[in-house]
Amino acid sequence: MGALAAAMVFHVVGASAQSPQQIIVTATLFSVEVDTFDPPAEGYNLDIALINPTSRLIEADVRLVEGPDGWQASLFKRVDALTVNRVMLPPGSRDTSLDFHFIVPPGTENGDYVFRLGLFDGDRLLDDVEYTVTVAVPPGSKAPVTAIEQVLPGGFELDSRFSNQQGRLGERISFAVTLRSRDVRPLSFTLGAEVPPGWRVTYKPSFQDTLVGALSLTGGGSQNFDVEVVPPSNAEPGVQTVVLRAVSEGLDPVDLPLQIELSGVPDVRLTTESGRLTAKVTAGDATDLAVLVVNSGGEAVDNLRFLADAPPSWTVTLGENPIPRIEAGETFHLAVTIEAPEETIPGDYNLRLVTAVGGETVDLQFRITAIRSSAFGFIGIAIIIAVVGGLALLFARLGRR
Repeated sequence: MGALAAAMVFHVVGASAQSPQQIIVTATLFSVEVDTFDPPAEGYNLDIALINPTSRLIEADVRLVEGPDGWQASLFKRVDALTVNRVMLPPGSRDTSLDFHFIVPPGTENGDYVFRLGLFDGDRLLDDVEYTVTVAVPPGSKAPVTAIEQVLPGGFELDSRFSNQQGRLGERISFAVTLRSRDVRPLSFTLGAEVPPGWRVTYKPSFQDTLVGALSLTGGGSQNFDVEVVPPSNAEPGVQTVVLRAVSEGLDPVDLPLQIELSGVPDVRLTTESGRLTAKVTAGDATDLAVLVVNSGGEAVDNLRFLADAPPSWTVTLGENPIPRIEAGETFHLAVTIEAPEETIPGDYNLRLVTAVGGETVDLQFRITAIRSSAFGFIGIAIIIAVVGGLALLFARLGRR
């Protein structure tokens, strides 16, 4: 024990007669001594249990019916660190996730202090619990005001360990942010942000999936958030500023500027000079195609590799594969050579070039018309002439007979 101590003895008394149609409030009887040279800035928590012995759902408002002036006292949800003003108990349930929370004000004099916490259905009291806090500071000791004031100077703060991040257009950028009360009073906060048009900012308590826009903190309490910032896909690349803001009534708002260095994303498309996606190829010969690879995005793309999906036995040769780099706004001329085997049957065939950028597939499909070589035409004519000549010679011989 330090030189200055306050002995606090907590007596729990149920103040209302129990009825099978109402909530039962119970708590544990115990005593505790605290060193007021180093009191917990967040105050003290006492166990409390709420029981619904009925076969129906019960909802109740939580009110502090009696308590000394200047003290902070409330029902407190232990896990979420939030003040509870209303409870809902399923049939036959017992809720032990709550605490009775209070903070000893600076300069508290010796004496007995009584709290009575009640649960109400409208104006009807369902049950209550009474705590008696006895403060006994040894004579001649200094009041604990100095230590408490040093810990809780007043107001609140909003900060982030890392206030500068890099991200890409359209992607989520996450910041770890802490809202911390420096006040002895419980404070309620509204959370917001100043952002460029089209940007979105959301607050999510750490390790939870719930998005919040407001919350309450007890004196000296804090809440950690994962703040997600989503820039639109058409935002300007470069350094952008987002300002987070926490507002509590009666206090000046607190702003937290965050800087985001946005890089663009590549936007690759495939086309041709004329825009036509048809070509002819002669069986047994090669044909060249001129493909344009256009990067109209805001960032360069590196090592762009292509695959060709062609008919069986066809040969497709790419001039440069992979393409080492295409800067933002640049166009690369990709030479493509196709060759159909000699035995190719005349007709229309499909040729598809495929690549991937940022996990998305980009492709270009040609319709290729295959034709016979002119050599086959001359050979056919020669065969026809030979057949006709042979028939003429045959008829001449038969005529002489």
